[in-house]
Amino acid sequence: MPYVGSSVDESTKEKWEQYIEDSHYGSMSELVRGAIENERLSDGGSSGNSSGQSVEVDRLKEQQQDTIQKIEELQEVVEEAQEEQEKTEYPEEVVEVAHDMANGFETIPAEEYQYLADERAKQIAKLSQEYFGDKDEMHKIEAALNYLEENISWIREEPTFPSEYYRVED
Repeated sequence: MPYVGSSVDESTKEKWEQYIEDSHYGSMSELVRGAIENERLSDGGSSGNSSGQSVEVDRLKEQQQDTIQKIEELQEVVEEAQEEQEKTEYPEEVVEVAHDMANGFETIPAEEYQYLADERAKQIAKLSQEYFGDKDEMHKIEAALNYLEENISWIREEPTFPSEYYRVED
């Protein structure tokens, strides 16, 4: 199907979208096609219109088609983004297994877990002081470690075994 694009200002687009919501038209494309068909079936505006008005109508029709094309392109982008999002969501089976696994993890007191987290933070703070001269630059050390793992093929984080996950008591 040939494509004819159209551009309109934002307020016109909003008016058209509101009209679509309040009418039987299902989309901007249907509205535009309906308006053009109605114009064609009427006297076409030829009675008493100057050629300047006819040129303006033609220009507006072109802008309308531009808008339709842009909307259709945006719809495609949105659909692609939705497909990507669906790919990254966890399947129900995985979520169910994760909850089952969590029920089997060793339970440790919150204080013990906090100790482990504090020890990790101390190591990061020490590196921050060593490399940046300031222990409060820990986020930069975290970023550097992430960079290494993602970009240097021979740098890897120590694997976390399932036995190293804990349920923490409050």
